[in-house]
Amino acid sequence: MNITASHREFAQAHKVRMDKFWPDQKPLRVRPPQPPQKDFYDLAWELLAVKPGIREIQEMTAEHFGVPVLFMETARKTQEAYLPRAVAIYLCKQFTTKSYPVIGRHFGGRDHTTIMHSVRAVQQMIALKHPIAKDVQILSDELGA
Repeated sequence: MNITASHREFAQAHKVRMDKFWPDQKPLRVRPPQPPQKDFYDLAWELLAVKPGIREIQEMTAEHFGVPVLFMETARKTQEAYLPRAVAIYLCKQFTTKSYPVIGRHFGGRDHTTIMHSVRAVQQMIALKHPIAKDVQILSDELGA
C-alpha cells in the first residue's frame, strides 16, 4: 500500500494492518470522562462547615441543664456542677478537634487527665444507659451530629 496523501490515509492503513496481525484485539476506545459523584464545591463546603466552638458547647449545655455557665469553670465538685460540666467536656471532645489540654484550659484550667476522666465517665454512663445519655443525645442532635 502506497501512502502519500495524508495522515488520514496513514491512520486507516495502520488500522488495517493492526486488524490483520491481531484480529482478536479490539480497537482502543476512549470514553469521555464521567462526572464526579459529588461536586468539588460540595465537598469543599462540607470541609469548611462551621463547627461549634467550646464556648458555644458550654453555653448550650448550661442552658439545657439550667445551670449558670460559670459552673463550667468552677472548682465545685457537687453533682449539680459535675454532670453538666462532664457532659460539656464530652461534647467538646466529640464536636471539636481540640486537644485535652486545650479543653482543660477552657474548663477552669483543669489538667488534661481530668478531662480524659470526664470523657471516659460520660462514655461509661452512656454505655450503661444512665439517664444522662438522653441529655447527651439531645445536645448532640442540637449540635448537628
